[in-house]
Amino acid sequence: MINWKGDITIPIVSVSCLTYNHEKYIDDAINGLLIQDTNFPIEILIHDDASNDNTAEIIRRYQTLYPNIIKPIYQTENQYSKDKGVIRKIQYGRAHGKYIAYCEGDDYWTDPSKLQKQVDFLESHLEYVACFHYTDTVNEDNEIMKMSGDKSMVCYIGDYISAIQGCFGKGSTLSVVFRSNKISINELNELNKDCKIGDWPLFLYLSLKGKAYTLPEAMGVYRNHNAGVTKIINHLDFFQTRILVMHRIEKYISDTENIKILKSYQHRVYFRKLNWLILSGNWHLLIKTLIPLIKAKKELKLIDGYKHDIKWVPEFDLDIMKKNIIKTIVIGFKNFIVRSHRIDEDPLYLNNK
Repeated sequence: MINWKGDITIPIVSVSCLTYNHEKYIDDAINGLLIQDTNFPIEILIHDDASNDNTAEIIRRYQTLYPNIIKPIYQTENQYSKDKGVIRKIQYGRAHGKYIAYCEGDDYWTDPSKLQKQVDFLESHLEYVACFHYTDTVNEDNEIMKMSGDKSMVCYIGDYISAIQGCFGKGSTLSVVFRSNKISINELNELNKDCKIGDWPLFLYLSLKGKAYTLPEAMGVYRNHNAGVTKIINHLDFFQTRILVMHRIEKYISDTENIKILKSYQHRVYFRKLNWLILSGNWHLLIKTLIPLIKAKKELKLIDGYKHDIKWVPEFDLDIMKKNIIKTIVIGFKNFIVRSHRIDEDPLYLNNK
């Protein structure tokens, strides 16, 4: 804050901070925003979704100290439970910045130069739509669970593979800064409809709009705790989000090769969903999932050249799945008994945490 220049009422960066029952963590989150040493003004848009702990009281204390910077909304009824897209509409609708950044109330930034570095990059590279950085992961006791990487990454416009594999958002949502004029709230809400995981649809959407760059350093911390979103959201929600978004994103993709890439990844997610259902013993939902897939032969047909995508589960044979549900279930039950592989150890799942 010490080097801010320009009109404070015209922020360059709007930081969206979503909170719900974050009384143990919100101090770290807000302080990480306030230590930003930039030559431009920022605004901190906090949305408290009717917390029933002391989160709102803590936010009010900071609001009193920084009334022109911290701009909270205090909901009296939980909005996420009513409409998962309404908070996004609220936050984007009141953002005045040229750029948008995220930091949820249980995460925090560690580098005072984070925003300056990212904005400097985007200001000097107009062909880029977003800038990310790496993050570390800690548990509830602030013990490091996962160290970040240290390699810069470049992703190109329409680079769906990179978006899918995590180049867009390698360091999670708290690391992104993107151009606000590159998003359409209507398009984004269409992609996110009924999805419980919002960051991955955002990254895939941004990949349609331009290039992204990941700075080769860690400048934030993702907190993995029992009340966090990724702990509350179950594996099926995780799979369903990806399946829904991949179907919806197709209409924005015009070239055949990228359609093949997307279809190939859809197959990977379907197979992972089936494997999870088997490992968890959810046979009823397994059959309900298999029947429409077997009928939709075109959707299940593997794209030539992408068969390596399902090597992680060689027991599944597509022809067997099409011809005989019982054989698939028997094979799956065998997996359930003898296999040590679990979905929560799969890189596909871990990269989304």
